[in-house]
Amino acid sequence: MHLENSGEIIMLKLWDGVVISGGSIRQTAIQNHSIPNGFEPKINFCLRGRCEVQMPNEQFVYMEPKLVYYGYSLTPETFYYPGNVYDYVELFTDSNGHEVLAALGLDMPELPQTSELKLYKMNADLFNHAQNLRMHILARDLNLNDYRFLLMQLIYELKRGYAAPLENANFTTSGQRHIITEAERMLTTDLSKRVTVNALAEHFGVSPSTFKLYFERIFGVSVSEYMKQKRMELARHLLTDSRCNVCEIAIACGYANPGKFSEAFRKKNGITPLEYRRRNSGKEQYNET
Repeated sequence: MHLENSGEIIMLKLWDGVVISGGSIRQTAIQNHSIPNGFEPKINFCLRGRCEVQMPNEQFVYMEPKLVYYGYSLTPETFYYPGNVYDYVELFTDSNGHEVLAALGLDMPELPQTSELKLYKMNADLFNHAQNLRMHILARDLNLNDYRFLLMQLIYELKRGYAAPLENANFTTSGQRHIITEAERMLTTDLSKRVTVNALAEHFGVSPSTFKLYFERIFGVSVSEYMKQKRMELARHLLTDSRCNVCEIAIACGYANPGKFSEAFRKKNGITPLEYRRRNSGKEQYNET
């Protein structure tokens, strides 16, 4: 399934009741129309970016690189990816799939409650093997038995301790999530404006330190780092796809001083804004005065 220039999801049936998915997602959210009827996500290997996992107890956990989740989570109408990037491998099973895996010696321990979710931290070998499987899923360049072998390898390594249980996972409540998703909208609607953490914290009735903690739990980076990323994304877009000059782009990205903008852009991208435009805008000429 192509996602309109925003990534790709490939799903492969390996046995009756067992499906694997490999994805490269480059957008904030996608509608849930990719999971086969009757199937539930069972194991998710996060390789890059972040993904929101919703729990039945109205809490959320956010996957980050090298994390694996195993267990039960709700299947939302919309999947949310903070930061607009998510690379993963995921195993889905239906009522018959667990028996199929058990017959192969690949069943995972039973979870006593439907609301339980186990998180693990992959070691380097398991992470690399998951990366390899994802690469081949997206390329669709193996036969069925090869895909089966690679999945069996991942589950075997997970059972053998190639991923350590993650203690004290940070869960986010629905109220905390609402605060940060609304704050993120306020921060990014108009990047020419700079909204302070103190102002946002006061608006939502929390302390600045609490606001920062909630934000990092969801987005994995500080507010300042996140905003730098967003401003540089807009700058690259405007340099490539608009006729705005560098001064105008600096203002649109929240920099009153074009010199400071150019310095920040070079530090992030390794080249100046003008050089980036020359390399990425074809032969069209722009007025840089």
